[in-house]
Amino acid sequence: MQPLNTYKQNDATLPEQVTSYSDKMRATIHAMLRFFRVLLLICMLLWSVGALTYFPVIPSWLGRIAGLALLLMPWWIAKWVDSPEQRRSYIFLTTVGVMLLWLLIPPSSNRDWDEYHGRIAVPEITASSVSIKDVRSFRYTSTGHASPPNFTKAYLDLEIPIDRIEGMDIAVADLTAWRGPAHTMISFSYRVDGQLRYINVSAETRREKGESYSALRGLFKHYELVYVIADEQDALELRHTYGEKVRLYPVSLPKHAIRQIFVDVMNRARKLQSQPEFYHTITNNCTTQILKHISRVAENDISILNWRIIMASHSDELLFGYGMVDPTLSARVPRDHFLTNKRAESFVKGTDYSAHIRP
Repeated sequence: MQPLNTYKQNDATLPEQVTSYSDKMRATIHAMLRFFRVLLLICMLLWSVGALTYFPVIPSWLGRIAGLALLLMPWWIAKWVDSPEQRRSYIFLTTVGVMLLWLLIPPSSNRDWDEYHGRIAVPEITASSVSIKDVRSFRYTSTGHASPPNFTKAYLDLEIPIDRIEGMDIAVADLTAWRGPAHTMISFSYRVDGQLRYINVSAETRREKGESYSALRGLFKHYELVYVIADEQDALELRHTYGEKVRLYPVSLPKHAIRQIFVDVMNRARKLQSQPEFYHTITNNCTTQILKHISRVAENDISILNWRIIMASHSDELLFGYGMVDPTLSARVPRDHFLTNKRAESFVKGTDYSAHIRP
């Protein structure tokens, strides 16, 4: 039998073991919290560097200088401040200040816009029809992948009875040779005197004169969002002139649903004129806008953070996956069946462009 004093000695070591374990747990939790605090501070700093670099209300050269100065700030502070806690506090307060300034930047509909976005169509919506003034109808007379094409300007005024809307197509224009970034648009067909006509809506950046598109700038309130309403030949021909591969997918939804989407899109286009918003490369772009309209009517819960929306060249997979395009088509025909480029090359002026580019 074990002596009584041995039991007492073993019992006495238990509180020490528990205390040691608790100290280790506290130390581990403290180290993890410190790591995440530092990681959060680094993310805030990098975001603030980007926001200053592309700050839309100052000259670009000044933004680059300010961004570089903020990036070097931790090194400067380390030379003059000994306390790590104080260094982190200075960086934190500076990044919060940049964020507050950035949040105060308002969107605007009144800027010196480029030729593509200076005159924007504004729909007038009634219970039975949609009147649209200044529908863009440019015709492009040259091709150039590196520089803007030459074009002749023209605008149309249209009156579209809602009950004449017949169908809808989603256009996906690949921006690169590999399947990654893409621009998506939506076309509506409507019947006039027994013939189908097409109108295209493209959610895009409304750029000022001299501006070009940048995905990085699009993260930092550099562009307003605009709905460009154009005839289909204008919208697709522009993409063809830049050498982009454009695929056109017919949406298989009931007519009443397509008409609801059309009215929803027109309402959104009108609202953006009076209540402008900023474009965002990830969360408020061409693809997210179209899918929001479709989701509201078709009740498909598509997350805007789905990777196939961010890499929009794969957005056609979402259309097939959610049954918005005839699912049997994906099994029967190759993806290039929907490609419009070769058919557009053989288009003869004076004939029906939209009918010609469709298979």
